[in-house]
Amino acid sequence: YQPHLIREDFVDFILAKVNPMWTLRRIMAKIEAIEPIADEMIKVTLSTNNKFTTYQPGQFVMVTVRIDGVLHQRAYSLVSSPSHDKLVLGIKKQGRVSNYLANSACAGDVIEITQAMGEFTLKD
Repeated sequence: YQPHLIREDFVDFILAKVNPMWTLRRIMAKIEAIEPIADEMIKVTLSTNNKFTTYQPGQFVMVTVRIDGVLHQRAYSLVSSPSHDKLVLGIKKQGRVSNYLANSACAGDVIEITQAMGEFTLKD
């Protein structure tokens, strides 16, 4: 891949036609399950492509979804253990992205996330 010849977003567009989890650098996540855990709370389980690295307890990811053709982004805390192979987000149903994930998203949908961020982590 030579960036001066072909744009990265074009390559990602073509790769997504073959498999939506394939990208050059972006982190994509497939929704494995959406489960209610309490009134107004859901648990979203994600599997990621090979671009996602590890995280520490207390960190968060930014989730990007397309709603009515517009990209929306929101931060969610990771509530799973870094030793598990799936990411789990605990989400309160409030706001545009949260309500989309709770009411419109389905298992099998692919969304974009960021690397884990945040310095409010648990120390050994």
